[in-house]
Amino acid sequence: MVTRHIWQEYLDVVDNLSFIDTIKSIYKLRSQTIERRFADTKEQHGLKWTKHKGIQKVAMETTLIFACINLKKLANYLQDSLDILLIFLEFHYISKKKDKLIFEL
Repeated sequence: MVTRHIWQEYLDVVDNLSFIDTIKSIYKLRSQTIERRFADTKEQHGLKWTKHKGIQKVAMETTLIFACINLKKLANYLQDSLDILLIFLEFHYISKKKDKLIFEL
């Protein structure tokens, strides 16, 4: 008796997608987007060589590095969101001031 994995049907669908021309063209862009981020991380954050020996120590170091990278991304995202919010509030303040209503933060 031959049994298949419970997700094998979905894996077959993904395998079949790789033969479609539009998917092929999108996949070629992967090296410019996703793999580029890993290359930048490797260059900018010292992941070419490890400073520690042992898989647990290296895993701990890379986990800390990627946690810092994610915090930096979050801070940049929040800063951009805050800038948009401040622009909105400033516009709201100016428009209310024209109507003789004062909006204070």
